[in-house]
Amino acid sequence: MPEPNDKLMTALAEFAAGAGHEINNPLAIISGHAQVLLEKAETPDQRRRLASIISQTKRAYEMIADIRLFGSPPEPSNSLFNLKAFLEQLAVDYDGNDAEFPVALSIEYGENPVPEEVNCDRQMLRMVFDALVRNAYEAVAPKEARVKVAVFSNPQTRQCRFTLTDNGPGIPPRLQSRIFLPYFSGRDAGRGLGFGLPRSWALMKKMGGDLSLNDEGFVITLPLSKD
Repeated sequence: MPEPNDKLMTALAEFAAGAGHEINNPLAIISGHAQVLLEKAETPDQRRRLASIISQTKRAYEMIADIRLFGSPPEPSNSLFNLKAFLEQLAVDYDGNDAEFPVALSIEYGENPVPEEVNCDRQMLRMVFDALVRNAYEAVAPKEARVKVAVFSNPQTRQCRFTLTDNGPGIPPRLQSRIFLPYFSGRDAGRGLGFGLPRSWALMKKMGGDLSLNDEGFVITLPLSKD
């Protein structure tokens, strides 16, 4: 299975960070002028058109926020937390009608015992899981999405590996080499900006880990802290 090309992704990240900063400036001017004109608009048609401009600049801001996060992810804020409790909480949060993208998530553990605690950025790791679970949910919806997380610990390499599989149709081979590229999406237009996977890849790299795709599914590799 193809894996992200580190050199290409690094070059894209550097471009994204610079371009995001430069595009923000004209957007701020456009949005500011539109808001001033909206306050002075005299007809419903004028108000509708100006409100549309403001709405689209807001959408562009959100896209740029994704670009800048991919291009220049924050430094991890590591802390010790219970890994099993973290995974069990994921299953609870994704289950039910109140979840943003409800799935039935099951967890399986390998033969080697999983460390009771891991030392990494909990919020970053949660963002990565959220992106992968949402990807599965959108691929399966409106049917019930089911995601299995297989957890493996390797004491020799000091790594913990999570393999995520789902009941979706899978990613066609012709698209697999492109799924970590910014703005690429295999879905219909309007079904997302195509930034969830590249952003997750960047976050895992920042934490010293990795995100890849193999025959089983998506694989998160997380380094374990030294004793």
